[in-house]
Amino acid sequence: MKYIMNNRDNYVLPSQTTARKRTKTASEIKRTLFEIKDEYRKLGIGRKYYIRTYGCQANFRDSETI
Repeated sequence: MKYIMNNRDNYVLPSQTTARKRTKTASEIKRTLFEIKDEYRKLGIGRKYYIRTYGCQANFRDSETI
């Protein structure tokens, strides 16, 4: 059975052909550089921290990075 909903209530399904063309273009990565003030550079040296992580694997990875 084939469902067709092309123009029902002003709703148009996305074009798969257009989406396929969109992924072939190169992505542009913009990175914003920032500087840490000298007075804050040594803020956490010599201290220990306990980080409790909740959630998914990405949250655990972020905690490891910190």
